Amino acid sequence: SYPSPWGTGRPGWHVECSAMIERLSRDFETTHEFRIHAGGVDLKFPHHANEIAQAEAFGVANGGFGGASASAGACDDQSKSESESQAKRWKEWIPHWVHTGHLYVKGRKMSKSLKNFVTIREMLGVSKTSNGEPTTENSRDDDKKDNSSNGKNTDGTNNITHENAWTSPADDFRLWCLGLSGSYRGPATYSKERMEEASVIREKWVRFLIEGQECLDRWRFSTVLDFDNADSKYVNGNVSFSGKGSTKLWGHKELKLFQTATQCSINCQKAVLGQCSNSINGSGKGSFDLDGTTFVKELTFLAETGLAYIQQVKMNRINTDNPQTTPPPPPPEEPLRFVLETMRSQIDLVGFSPLTVHAGISGDNSLNLHSTSATAKNTNYSKKERALLDEIVAFRSAVRSSAIGGLRKKDGIAAVKEILGLCDEMRDYVFPSLGVEILDGKVGDDGRSGGGEWRYCSPRNGNKK
Repeated sequence: SYPSPWGTGRPGWHVECSAMIERLSRDFETTHEFRIHAGGVDLKFPHHANEIAQAEAFGVANGGFGGASASAGACDDQSKSESESQAKRWKEWIPHWVHTGHLYVKGRKMSKSLKNFVTIREMLGVSKTSNGEPTTENSRDDDKKDNSSNGKNTDGTNNITHENAWTSPADDFRLWCLGLSGSYRGPATYSKERMEEASVIREKWVRFLIEGQECLDRWRFSTVLDFDNADSKYVNGNVSFSGKGSTKLWGHKELKLFQTATQCSINCQKAVLGQCSNSINGSGKGSFDLDGTTFVKELTFLAETGLAYIQQVKMNRINTDNPQTTPPPPPPEEPLRFVLETMRSQIDLVGFSPLTVHAGISGDNSLNLHSTSATAKNTNYSKKERALLDEIVAFRSAVRSSAIGGLRKKDGIAAVKEILGLCDEMRDYVFPSLGVEILDGKVGDDGRSGGGEWRYCSPRNGNKK
């Protein structure tokens, strides 16, 4: 600072920012208007305060904002009333200001001078090739994948698969910024552990979107079976539908699921507008400040509720007293579809990429009963893939049931234990490495009805004990 006849003066770098904004205001005054100015909390004073003071003083002295054109307009048009001229001369420079907290790494403010910063490439796991072009490590450059075509194939279908939907460091970072870093007004600490925490939460969202869409596809597929496989039975865990299609009758579970999604949508809207009375960041009702923590908590609760509903439906269908009995028709599709649409619309609203928003919706797992294009080919391939998984799980379930029955009869215990060990190895190591998780069903006293279900998971390598 320096002394002046009007008080303490400040360096001229404030003038640079005001001048740049004034120039851009002139260049784009017919199409754009500055409404928001953002910066770090440490710039609130004196930098932003000086920007406002000198910019508004300049505007008043020159007949309003918008540069020379505004000044000329004020001089040439003598027909304007004095009130209109005065309103323009005293117009507020920029009406909205956003001040964010500092980002910390290992307890210190992230700074280029301290060399403790993390680059975007490092966060995304992106490296450079010998010719300088960016490449990805472990296929993690997810924003490059989904932004190039907005997650679409050339035929218009989604190219988002289960495999690349699970891993999205950019969306993990978005989730952390939104709901795990605290209020944007305060400081935030970046670390690998916090990114892993965000990844766990987002994986729960993705799991629900994938499993929910998978359920809808299976329930719709049961309607097709009404024409060419109406006598299908459910034997030893082999999931075959009755061919009657899903029922339209809503039960207590469906009504509760629908009500949960509706309330979640209302709470998310309030969180975006800052109207949550129990706001986590202390903004309080009516403060009109983003409450990302509540937003993330609401969506996570919705995903957990949806997964619990799906699991309950699956268990009700695989744990039958008589394995030869045809299971009841699937539940109504509308409640689950509404929850999925609510989830997708909310995460799309706050800027997540198509990898997360469209998880579970793709050309290779969506049922298109009337298509004869490439989409139909992908759909047919998906049916074969699911049928193979169903058969493998059914075979394993049958072997497991026989082994458990042999153990209870104390017949060939050593051999039976070996069979069970093989089954467990397939469940714990083989299928997870392929991105598939197996859920064992309950085995009855007679050693039967040991049906199982499967679901997609993040591919992982397990070490055999």
